[in-house]
Amino acid sequence: MKKFYKITTAIALLLICIISVNAQNIDVYVGGTQNDQAAIWKNEVPELLEGWEVNDIEIIGEDIYVAGLNGEGIPVIWKNNEIIYTLDEFTFVARSISSMEIYGDDVYVTTIDLTNNGFVSRLWINGVDTGDYTDATELYAVVVDGEDIYVAGGTSEGAVIWKNAEPLYTYSSNVTALFVDMKVVDGDVYYIGGDFGGAGKSTAIRNKEDINVNQDDSKDLSFNIWKNDEILYTIGNQVYGAKLFVSNGNVYACGQAPNGGPYNGIVWINGEPNVVTTVWSGAQGIYVYNDDVYVTGFMGDYPELDTFIWKNGELTTLTSPGYDMGNCILVIGGNDGVEEINDIYNIYPNPADNYITIEGVEFQEAVLYNSMGQVVVASDNNKIDVSCLESGLYLLKLDNNITRKVIIKH
Repeated sequence: MKKFYKITTAIALLLICIISVNAQNIDVYVGGTQNDQAAIWKNEVPELLEGWEVNDIEIIGEDIYVAGLNGEGIPVIWKNNEIIYTLDEFTFVARSISSMEIYGDDVYVTTIDLTNNGFVSRLWINGVDTGDYTDATELYAVVVDGEDIYVAGGTSEGAVIWKNAEPLYTYSSNVTALFVDMKVVDGDVYYIGGDFGGAGKSTAIRNKEDINVNQDDSKDLSFNIWKNDEILYTIGNQVYGAKLFVSNGNVYACGQAPNGGPYNGIVWINGEPNVVTTVWSGAQGIYVYNDDVYVTGFMGDYPELDTFIWKNGELTTLTSPGYDMGNCILVIGGNDGVEEINDIYNIYPNPADNYITIEGVEFQEAVLYNSMGQVVVASDNNKIDVSCLESGLYLLKLDNNITRKVIIKH
């Protein structure tokens, strides 16, 4: 039975007067490098960090977590611009952070180390090496789904998707094989990768002079998007630096691939390619919000490169002198075009742990959206169970167009 909560005529008239339709209020974050320094752009405005580069961003409530390299090239995790973890227990030649996942109060990070003996990769939880992936040469993505930890990467034997440190899906060929990104949606595992023809194709080619490095045109190569051990789409045979996103039943990917000439940033939507720009470029981060596709990467002539934001075919270039690079992108949703009204009803607690209660307003349905614009809860009750949702920022929208940003924190 649908529940209705009384509201006075005066308040109803007040609602009509003060609700106004605005442009969609969202924040777009890009992480990368600006002029050889770690940077985060928020709505195209840069903020510099004490480090070399930003590789990943997560926003949980009002906290901003950033994964990247400090000024000495050591992987670190910042929380609100303060370093909380430094991953420096090992001797290495060069290191990088390939992914970060926040789940509850835990921070999961994968790193790739180039040592004197080759590549070694690790999974860290709250700054501590788990020691679970000693056979992995490269780890590129970590996803936490409830009690399960999924990791994508590869060993000397081929590409692997691990579940709780045990191989779940594998792929091998007569050349180097890697899985370079992954998403888990409703129990289905989506991942991207395949044949590389040599080491080094997991990252985009930033310098045109390096185009022939590890490239083997004599091999029958394929780069695919997979779902649960089956190929959904084959998107090319010379693809670099690919990232994956799944939203509302659609599968998105971005990367760098030849386009009848120079290598360009490409966005694939359900396997169909869309060129970001026809100049030398690479697409390195992708995020989809309310079916809008946001991509970041680099374009230009090395070492003079520019960061870009590509949205549904529109290109914005974020320029500064020197070496710029967009590595990751995150979109945090606003209020879907309706101003928030905070003083005439009560939605509590905020942050919430187990339940959100709505008082002082009548409605027939309340819908809770996650940061990707996906519906995670729909209810006709004034007490909404959120105990099974991940910690983070959500948008609560009632069917009378009232909205409220809420934080879930377990």
